[in-house]
Amino acid sequence: MAVVIPDATLHATHLTATAMKQELAFMLYEQDRLTLAQPPVPERSAEKRPAPTTKKRRMSLQVKPMFTAQEYLDWERQQDTRHEYFDGEIFAMTGASRKHNLLCGNVFSSLHAQLRGQPCEVYVNDMRVKVSETGMYTYPDIVAACESPAFEDAAVDTLLNPVLIIEVLSDSTERYDRGTKFLHYRTLPSLQDYLLVAQDVCRVAHYARQADHRWLLTEYQDPDDSIHLESMACRLVLREIYERVMVQS
Repeated sequence: MAVVIPDATLHATHLTATAMKQELAFMLYEQDRLTLAQPPVPERSAEKRPAPTTKKRRMSLQVKPMFTAQEYLDWERQQDTRHEYFDGEIFAMTGASRKHNLLCGNVFSSLHAQLRGQPCEVYVNDMRVKVSETGMYTYPDIVAACESPAFEDAAVDTLLNPVLIIEVLSDSTERYDRGTKFLHYRTLPSLQDYLLVAQDVCRVAHYARQADHRWLLTEYQDPDDSIHLESMACRLVLREIYERVMVQS
């Protein structure tokens, strides 16, 4: 049976770069899904400057390279692996577990089947999303757009107006996905539904946008529970989400 929790405290909140980096640092410490990337410095158009003195060189080596959003995109589009971007820094994403892949596949296949002939599109893993308000670029596990998907440029690989975002949780990402990352996501005017899918237990948290910047949290734990995504006229059944996935009872 679903537990409905209206939370009036979930108002859109300005997110500082410091808060974001603190959460990323926590995830890096846990060493699960995200590790700090040290990519080759993208070529810059600025003029070459004289080499610094020995003392200045030692100091400069301690400073992390900072990139513009365009430098990140130009570099990222040449890579074989995915990287997230925020506030001038690039973060590498590592591979996912078997459970993670099964859960993503189950959810994607259910939504894809229900959206046939409908004005919505659903993407899994590799569709980059830009949060224009905060400047973050990220790759949700599953993302959907309806009516007229908008993209940042002619490459058509960076979505600007998702209506649905789904993240599959792990021990190290749960705090980040529930907290800081959701602060970013809910600044997206188009976003109507945000789902967090647990890996080790049968549990899905559904945040649905309400009036006055409120989000309604509904938690589902029964395998027969059905999640209604009103913005897309779709339903997700927990039994189907967790098909072939061994979880704790």
